[in-house]
Amino acid sequence: MADQHVLIPFRDEFIALSPEQFHEALELGRALMPAQAHATPAGDDNRIVDAAGAAKITDVPETWFLEQARRGEIPHLKFGKYVRFNIRDVLEAVSVRQQSHGNRSTNITEIKSRRGK
Repeated sequence: MADQHVLIPFRDEFIALSPEQFHEALELGRALMPAQAHATPAGDDNRIVDAAGAAKITDVPETWFLEQARRGEIPHLKFGKYVRFNIRDVLEAVSVRQQSHGNRSTNITEIKSRRGK
């Protein structure tokens, strides 16, 4: 079929690329990103980490992870007073939550403003 396209989900829309455009974009992405950035996709990351580790992997503050766990908004594990996160489960839960809320993301500024900071 001459009209085949690769559909890529992007926010609440789709990007349609011809197979040639897709391969060009893929090659460009590989050239622009360091090798380690795409060696282990975050969705395949099954590590159990603390809030500091989750923050380092995602570039989201530790406090966000701890607050969301306290509220029961993201999956977490408790070992007594210690809170740990499975990166894959957290990213999946956040993705599902964004889809169910019309892809509206909550940023750190919004969280701080809700607390009156």
